[in-house]
Order: sequence, then structure tokens, then C-alpha cells
Amino acid sequence: MSLRPTLPLLLGLTVAMASASAHAFERCEPFSVFSDHAVQKHAYIDHGDEGPSVGDRRISYSALRNEAGETVGHLDGETNAMHPDADGNPRTSGEVILQFPDGVIFYKVPPHRPLRDITDLSKPIAQPDALRIIVGGSGVFAGATGTVSLVRDDTSTEFIIDVSCK
Repeated sequence: MSLRPTLPLLLGLTVAMASASAHAFERCEPFSVFSDHAVQKHAYIDHGDEGPSVGDRRISYSALRNEAGETVGHLDGETNAMHPDADGNPRTSGEVILQFPDGVIFYKVPPHRPLRDITDLSKPIAQPDALRIIVGGSGVFAGATGTVSLVRDDTSTEFIIDVSCK
């Protein structure tokens, strides 16, 4: 019995399965992507009083990669300085757009205490455990809802995207 007719079929299935697992973000289902701190870009916009104050903004950009290290999209974010809490501690809120070839996920970060001053552009400032609410999407993510969680180390951030679509 010859395996020749079966071999192309097996190769095709193997490639299809590898392709499907490598691009889970192309469907509206939970997935993870990564951002390397060394390639993130940040800018600080000082509004009102000089130095950190209500209304200041921090604009962020980063390439997003999959576990294999391939660039699969990018992140555009804006962090806003809010009024301090009752104890005088600074608070920020944010909006983030995750752009992929087949769609966009938009999430908000409600007011929370940042890790560091909004003017510190060296690293991410949002608390890893801050609430992140997916409020919409487009393309394959049309009708998106869910949450985004972060896991950080010294060099990168993993975005764990628990998304579903209506």
C-alpha cells in the first residue's frame, strides 16, 4: 500500500492546524499577546499646572507579538491624570485600542492609582491588577465584551484577552 496519496493530505492538515493555532487572535475567542518594554513608545502631554496635574496625558504605542515572536498587531493607548482620591493619591484612567489585521478591540481602564508618576516614560504605569473592560470592537471582534488582564515581568507585558462577541 502506497502512502503517496495520503502524504499531501497529512501535510495539508498539519499546516492548517499549525496556522490555526498560531493565529487564535483572528477569531473572537480568548487569546494572549505580548508587548516588549524596550520597543514601547510613550509621550507625556502636560496640561494646566506644570508637572503632574489633572488633565495631563500619556500617549503610548507598542507592537504586539504572539508567543512565537511574530508581530501580530499594535497597541495605541491614552492615560489621563484624574483628580486625586480622598487621601490625595494620584489616579489615572485609560483607553486602549488593540489593532489586529482582522479587527480591533477597544478597552477602558477605570480610574485607579498608577504604579508611578504619569511623567515617568520609562515603563508602563497602569497597575497590573487594575480592571480593564472590553467595551467594543470591529471586524472579527464586532460586539466584543470581556476583560483584559496583564502579567508583567522586567522586559515584557502579556495581555490576556478574555473576549467574546455577541
